[in-house]
Amino acid sequence: MRETDGRAGVAFVSYSRDDSARVDALAAALQAAGVRVWRDTADLWPGEDWRAQIRAAITREALVFIACFSAASVARAKSYQNEELALAIDEMRLRPAGLVWLIPVRLGECEIPDLDLGAGRTLKSIQHADLFGPGASAALDRLVASVRRSLGQRADHDGLTTPQGGPGARQPSSAGTHVTAPFRAAAVFIGSSVGQVNIREAER
Repeated sequence: MRETDGRAGVAFVSYSRDDSARVDALAAALQAAGVRVWRDTADLWPGEDWRAQIRAAITREALVFIACFSAASVARAKSYQNEELALAIDEMRLRPAGLVWLIPVRLGECEIPDLDLGAGRTLKSIQHADLFGPGASAALDRLVASVRRSLGQRADHDGLTTPQGGPGARQPSSAGTHVTAPFRAAAVFIGSSVGQVNIREAER
């Protein structure tokens, strides 16, 4: 049985390999809040058909799709992220209007691709989160809260169990933008332009 079997739903994180270090920090912040994260580096196993598994994760498992962009990712002429975005856009068109599912995230100064989502909407028209600069900490806090709220809405809509937070997880609050220590540390790391880490991952 795959690790993802039996999950109430996951947050699928789409990104370019150039942004792996910053996405590590984002995934850590989400997981600290009790959000199950789907990433190729953790959820693909040797011998699996990675294209089929990614398609299944987006179309069947993901209760929210987080699309991460940076100057490096949008400058790529070819990227597997583009394939993931195409699948995500097809899925979004099938979902009820007003249901938060696709969330754009900027990891640095860049232009979000102006992709057509149908019904007069584009990817740039969806409110995005900026996880860089002096407001990165508050933006990460709001992103985590939005993802948890979206997962809860989808779980209620689909008759599933809302993911529960583990030790140290917090519930999103509309009162202020308080950021707990794990999220603040992740926000500082995401917002920093210094240093990179080497991780094993498929070519993205």
